[in-house]
Amino acid sequence: MVQAAEPVKIGVVQGNMGLLAKREDPAEGLRRHIRKTAELKAAGAQLVVWSESSVTFAVPEDLANRLMREKVGRNLGVPRSSAP
Repeated sequence: MVQAAEPVKIGVVQGNMGLLAKREDPAEGLRRHIRKTAELKAAGAQLVVWSESSVTFAVPEDLANRLMREKVGRNLGVPRSSAP
């Protein structure tokens, strides 16, 4: 038998920058995503989804995981995942 789960509030971030603008100023694209994520969290979002082009510069996967957990996640008060 399948039981009903508690609802989860989900937010989706759209930085509203064209791909070329993101490439010209990648830090601005990241700042917008971080700011919008904080706004969604303050509005009650429990899960926030970023698009695949939210970060437009190459970042090694292990560094990206650590950066998102230790810098972005901690600053936004996001619960830590058990993923490496």
